[in-house]
Amino acid sequence: AAIGAGIDVIWPNLTLANWAIVLLAIALAEWGLLVFRPTQANSEQANSEGNPWRQSIWWFGLLLAIGSYWLFAEASYSTSYAIDRSDRAGLWLLVPGMLTLLSYRPQPQRLPAWLSGLALLLAQILVSSTPARLTSLAVAIGLMVLNTRQIPRTLPAALTIFFGLSFGLNSVWELGGKNFQAESWLTVGTIATLLLWGLRHWSRRESALATSYRRASNGWAIVLSALLLAILTLGSPSLYSQQDPIIRQSLPASAILLVALSYRTWQRSSNWGFYAIAWSLELLVINALGFFTYSLENLAIANLAIALTAQLLGDWWASRPAPSKTFSSWHTIPLLYAAIGCSLGHSNFSATTGLYTLAAALVGIGIGRRRSSFKPLTFLALLGISLAAYELLLYQLAQISGGWPGDGVVLLVGLAAALAIALRLLQRWIAAYTRLTPGELLPIGYLHWGLGSALLPLALVSGLSSSGDWLWLGVTVVLSAYALAISNVRWTPGTASGWTFLGIAELLLAFAYGLHLLLPDRVLLDWGGAIAAIVSLGLYWLPWQQWGWSRRPWRTWAIVLPGLVTLLTAWSIAVQSLLIVAAFYAWLAKAENQVRLSYWSVLLADWAILRSLSRLNVTEPLWYAAVLGGSLLFVAQVDPGLRGSNDRQMRHWLRSLATGLICFTGFYQAEVGIAGVLPLVLSGLVLLLDLGFVGAGLLLRVRAFLYLGTIAFLLQVLRQLWVFVAEYSIVLWSIGIALGLLLIWVAATFEARRTQVSTVLQYWVNELENWD
Repeated sequence: AAIGAGIDVIWPNLTLANWAIVLLAIALAEWGLLVFRPTQANSEQANSEGNPWRQSIWWFGLLLAIGSYWLFAEASYSTSYAIDRSDRAGLWLLVPGMLTLLSYRPQPQRLPAWLSGLALLLAQILVSSTPARLTSLAVAIGLMVLNTRQIPRTLPAALTIFFGLSFGLNSVWELGGKNFQAESWLTVGTIATLLLWGLRHWSRRESALATSYRRASNGWAIVLSALLLAILTLGSPSLYSQQDPIIRQSLPASAILLVALSYRTWQRSSNWGFYAIAWSLELLVINALGFFTYSLENLAIANLAIALTAQLLGDWWASRPAPSKTFSSWHTIPLLYAAIGCSLGHSNFSATTGLYTLAAALVGIGIGRRRSSFKPLTFLALLGISLAAYELLLYQLAQISGGWPGDGVVLLVGLAAALAIALRLLQRWIAAYTRLTPGELLPIGYLHWGLGSALLPLALVSGLSSSGDWLWLGVTVVLSAYALAISNVRWTPGTASGWTFLGIAELLLAFAYGLHLLLPDRVLLDWGGAIAAIVSLGLYWLPWQQWGWSRRPWRTWAIVLPGLVTLLTAWSIAVQSLLIVAAFYAWLAKAENQVRLSYWSVLLADWAILRSLSRLNVTEPLWYAAVLGGSLLFVAQVDPGLRGSNDRQMRHWLRSLATGLICFTGFYQAEVGIAGVLPLVLSGLVLLLDLGFVGAGLLLRVRAFLYLGTIAFLLQVLRQLWVFVAEYSIVLWSIGIALGLLLIWVAATFEARRTQVSTVLQYWVNELENWD
């Protein structure tokens, strides 16, 4: 403070820079006492008195050095003081120099060395001119080399290399870098990266100092390479966007960076190293192709070529007798190249788009076959091959103008069928190459079959040409044959019979469409049910089980087909066709011993009868009641569910319903009449019908027939008597007298033969209880 006051008295107008020099000089003088004053190690009093003095000198010198830096900085950036920072501010480099000397005292300390490195960083802020900057960096390099010897750690070594890189870049700038374009500095950076990894490799010493420099150089090289990769990646799209592309300058930078990364990975292999090599190789390819052309297709081809090469090299390495350590990046890198190439190839749909997908799929298979855990990748790649085939065909179809859309869909169906069959026929060789089991390949063929089958209806609704019709028929038969082959136990053991159902369905669909092409639609609509019945006979009788198929699917279709076709042609089917189908179901019920199948016969026969009645304009309800009642009586008679003794009452009510429906409808019809039939004749016919039911009840011992027939007969007789009396009233007295005499005779007989009559009545009551 006294010295400062004296200077202020003598030179009152000193600038900030001059005061900074004063503080710097005092700080250096105080530290000089520590550097050049010998330590009295043998004097305890000196040590006890000297240590506080040395500590005070150290801390006050540090404070003065900080103050001088602050004044230099204020003076350097102040507009009120015009000073040459290269002449005076550079003097502050004496501070880190003195700190380095302090770290080398007989009693060395690391704190001055650490502070020296920090001071060297701060000193670079004070200089602005190029000579001063180069001098400052050169001094910093020398001092940091000394500091790192005192502190053999990675951070001081990294700081030393930082000053070295800064000195080199500034030197290049002075030697000609002022005229460099921004891209040229990328080449300089890659050279620096290569030199740093070379320094790491050729430093063979095992000391702590050498280890620190190796780690620091490796760290700086990693930082520079990552930065360069990022910059090159961001600049690469400009090559293909016609926006002032970076070509000649980036190409050497990419090449040198690839060499540097390869050199580093050769020293010590790692996944990240291989990924970096792959990244830099991609950038080199982008820049190399950009030098000649701006085609994305060429870039896609190059990526796929690299992917195939990398995959084959990986296969070769893994097939060696004693391969060294493998890395997961060897599996991932070819897939990444393949994905990039495939994506670029799909930027525009062309004739070669499918080939890009095919190449990528081949790479996927090559990687997937390496390990069993990669099987999902193999499945995906096999689907990729199929997708490539579809893309190739779709492009060719897209080039055709006009035509029928359905024909194109049929071609897609044919391709799906071809792929399914090829996978089936070649599964042994495909399984050997892909290292999948034949059973694991089957689902892929099933997917193609399913896709082709799903496209069949779309082809029909899209419209087909005359040749397309027959082509559709052919591919449908092929798909059906595939499904049937899959379900044959001789060719595919253990396959579920569900494939047989599907194969028969497609075969029948093809047969129906073939008939549609050969026969008029009117014939098919009228006689479709009869044709289906004939086909079903073949489905039922042929020895399918001996030929390797399960019998059940064929017989199931034999049962379903006639009824299904009948329903589809219901509005126009011929009566003869209905009767033929009814006869088929009657025969089938007999052959299968399934009584309930005969219900279809009854239903179809009823349908035929009703349609005939409708065509004859028969509207009397008696005929319709007879059809319905007869069907109900047939069900009550033959249904297995009504044959048990516990179902006796249910049979009785069902028969009563049917009999009552017929009898009472006849009673009604006798009242309203039938056109062309005399009322007396119609009444007689109805009475005969009622007596027929009574006779049937007595002969068959069926209560429903007896009861309902008797009731209907009595009602009809009473009705006729009423009509007769209404027309001839004189007869009423005769009938009354006759009826009175009859009642008297019945009463007298009953009174005389009470016991016999009671016995007879009881007998018939017991008999009726046992009737059906």
